[in-house]
Amino acid sequence: MIALSCIQTWNEAVAHAVWNAEMKRNSCIEFPSYVFCRAYKIDPESDSYVTIAPRSKCYTIFTGVTFEPPFSSERGSERFPFGNCAETESLSHLLDAEENVRNETRAYLDGKEVTVDRASIIKDAKLKAKGLLGPRHFKITGDIFKFFQSQ
Repeated sequence: MIALSCIQTWNEAVAHAVWNAEMKRNSCIEFPSYVFCRAYKIDPESDSYVTIAPRSKCYTIFTGVTFEPPFSSERGSERFPFGNCAETESLSHLLDAEENVRNETRAYLDGKEVTVDRASIIKDAKLKAKGLLGPRHFKITGDIFKFFQSQ
């Protein structure tokens, strides 16, 4: 899912941070200090939304963001130990929608500011996706991935 989201779904800066973290590289994107993020999950007992803190990976790769509730390393184990993707999706949409936030956000790799190389990320993600989907009998011709686009 990460490879496919990096190819098609996420903003290039988010794809940079997530893909490089997935490849065990030291990467992050630094947002302006005025960016806030609040994620929710449905509590089946109360049938209501409750806020959830980010997991360590989102906290590490999305710097400068004020998460509410704040990150806590003392959280117990949950079904999705690497996050719930709410942060990834919402921050990606924010970067796509808000030019001022996009212009003030910086990408880093191994502690150095870099220009996001979307083409390289897509190339690597396609190779990984092909490797994962091929054994499951998905037919991918050449380098072409077709995605459903909602209207």
